[in-house]
Amino acid sequence: EEAARAIREADARVLVNGQPATAVEEFVTPAGDRHHWLVSRFPMRDALGSRLLGGVAVEITDRILAEEALATERELLQAVLDNAQAGIAACDAEGRITLFNRVMQEFVGRPPHGVALKTWCAGLRLLTPETHGALAPESFPLSRAMNGEPVHNFELLVASLSGLPRALLVNGQPIATDDGVQQGAVMVAHDITARRHSEQKIRPQAALLDAATDAIIVRDADHRITYWNRGAERLYGWTRDEAQGRVAHELFRTDATELQAIL
Repeated sequence: EEAARAIREADARVLVNGQPATAVEEFVTPAGDRHHWLVSRFPMRDALGSRLLGGVAVEITDRILAEEALATERELLQAVLDNAQAGIAACDAEGRITLFNRVMQEFVGRPPHGVALKTWCAGLRLLTPETHGALAPESFPLSRAMNGEPVHNFELLVASLSGLPRALLVNGQPIATDDGVQQGAVMVAHDITARRHSEQKIRPQAALLDAATDAIIVRDADHRITYWNRGAERLYGWTRDEAQGRVAHELFRTDATELQAIL
């Protein structure tokens, strides 16, 4: 009855207004199957001048179901992207932003709808980590990827209102068809601010270890050398690059009996 009432009201509006109308209407069969129709109604008059109602209905159930499935997939994809630990953004061949997840918004803010990539980049406060100078819009990883250049482990700083810049490690990749036609680009950014702060704290300690006359060596659970100071270089003769990653007892050629006692 509810569907019938809606149909009667739609019919009446066209007859009263004398204007055609088109709408998508859903019907449910007694068996519970859903059907969607694209219905066009239009006023008519017969030979005697009486007002009639004409209509054409085309079933579009398959299209509607496909669109609903696509919308569900998009929602799922956006949910996955929004819960990723990395910032992700992508643009099409014309430079329009087509994908922008929650983490990327936290990093640089959401771009205005429909803004060109170049204009958006020009509005960002991006800095180089070496000099803290402004990063040119054409040097931004997504811009470079749009020009067909893959970008690997590019580090930049994003100025913030707090005054402390956020350090990002960014990768960019062009998107192209199999025959090489440029379709757009995507970039992924990771926040490495905490890592950079830790490195700044460790750097003076590392300088002290290098200044020590003693050999200071660190190895992991597999006995591979992970740290080798300058004192070790002087005492044993191998450089840091030569020792790093080597198995300690193989490097020192330790006697098996002594090795067991050491372990």
